Amino acid sequence: MAELLPAHEEKSVRNYVEGQSRNVDDPDDPDTKVTLVQKVSSYRLIGTDYDVYDVHMPKERWWVITNPTNLYSQESFPEYDVAFSFHVGLMLRVMHRERVDIEEEKAEEVGGAWRRYEAAVAAMDSAREAEDYQGVAI
Repeated sequence: MAELLPAHEEKSVRNYVEGQSRNVDDPDDPDTKVTLVQKVSSYRLIGTDYDVYDVHMPKERWWVITNPTNLYSQESFPEYDVAFSFHVGLMLRVMHRERVDIEEEKAEEVGGAWRRYEAAVAAMDSAREAEDYQGVAI
């Protein structure tokens, strides 16, 4: 069930898709212009809000999923919930890969705060049940 979008939200998604689809040789190529943007779903997962949009172009259709924003071909992902599952998994892998460890010298400067942060990250990494995630917050 699509919902009516505020103009700024529709424009943001439209600009993103058209920017990703831009034809360098012909920036005015009508096939790279968005004809419809609809929000089809929203999720809140592990403290993060995600929106899923159905985006139409003359020759293609895309799922656009936020946080961070990425697009997925509806030819490859006919159902948005499959695209969403793929998106979340991909983003978790990217975030895990981009984690930065602090130098030992700097860790000593921030002391207890850094140890608590490391403990929370370890708890999140090993959490399995809802109670495990609640324990991270505590």
